[in-house]
Amino acid sequence: MPTAAHDAALLASISGQRGTPVPAPYAAAFRAVPRHLFLPGRIWVRDGHGGYLPLDRAPRPCRRPRRLGARRVQ
Repeated sequence: MPTAAHDAALLASISGQRGTPVPAPYAAAFRAVPRHLFLPGRIWVRDGHGGYLPLDRAPRPCRRPRRLGARRVQ
């Protein structure tokens, strides 16, 4: 589960790439939206050895949200 520190680090990275801070309304939306809902059924993640491994939503749904910074939707 992502934390406020995780979100802050991602926003800082985006700000660094932009060269300016992320505008407050965009930062608020970034924090509020459960990003895992917008991912396809399969994505490819780095395997730590220069390659990639498939990560499927269906076989292990409990693993996927943790790996991708999912937020609990209420």
